[in-house]
Amino acid sequence: MRNQVRAKQVAEFRHDRIELVVANEAERGTLCVKAGDSLMLLSGDDLSLIHEWRVGAEPSLLTDGWGAHGASGAGPVALLSTPAAVRLHDSDGSIRWSFVHPSWVGIGTGCAWFGPNDQPYAVVPSGDGAVCRIVALDLATGAELADHRIEPYDPAGMTPLHQPEGWVGVAESEGENASRAWWVRPSESGIEVLSAPWDDEHLSDVDASGELILTTALYRGPVRLRSFPSLDLQREIRVKDEDFVFGACFVHPYIVAHLYNRAVTVAIDEEDRVEELEVDDGWIVPAAAGSWVSVRQDTLRLWSLV
Repeated sequence: MRNQVRAKQVAEFRHDRIELVVANEAERGTLCVKAGDSLMLLSGDDLSLIHEWRVGAEPSLLTDGWGAHGASGAGPVALLSTPAAVRLHDSDGSIRWSFVHPSWVGIGTGCAWFGPNDQPYAVVPSGDGAVCRIVALDLATGAELADHRIEPYDPAGMTPLHQPEGWVGVAESEGENASRAWWVRPSESGIEVLSAPWDDEHLSDVDASGELILTTALYRGPVRLRSFPSLDLQREIRVKDEDFVFGACFVHPYIVAHLYNRAVTVAIDEEDRVEELEVDDGWIVPAAAGSWVSVRQDTLRLWSLV
């Protein structure tokens, strides 16, 4: 008889109007949280507040064009994807520089993140139809150092997923019609980019080795494990009379995901057996090794399996 697995709450963080949560590095030692007019850097171990930036109280903060942001404990500094510029904020909240680009309004949303050595990166509109650019920027000045053109189908909710070996996965996480993904890292020529061969899977997580990625279906369907960087299908998880929905993560040796019909979060073992977990209904964000964060509008909860 196998041992029953259960969820254990490790920590909790409360704040009004939580909009976005993203891990800042492959080790997930810190999380970037956008809530109201604040951008916060939280510990990935216990959700304690490390730093907070007041990035503006304008009503436009909640309108079209505001994307996923990044933060770094080195400074600390924050990198914001705003409707018409990428902005770097110093620890006191002042703007060190702005990289101006064509507006996201009416197009979708981009994202910004810190790569290896705190190199700023962002996805920005090109001003040429549906084409976007991945740009590498200078940390000190915001000058553009390199770019690579991509063609998102539906650039909504684009979020970065930090992986080992300097890779960062960037995906259309809220696309209604398609969901494409790219992987970005620095190279001698500027930026190296890999493109996913699908447009109907959400990029959800990467394991600690960086050799396996996890995807969920665009609407509802199976969870898939793929090798990286080949992106070959290694395993497909299905549950009879059920579908998985957006959001899943590795919690070794399990996978944590949402079931649609039963509206529950489950742990899936290596033989595809499913165990219901007593957790809230927040969306799943991968956290530090062996944990995940459930996100609701007013609460973050850090969970582990025991």
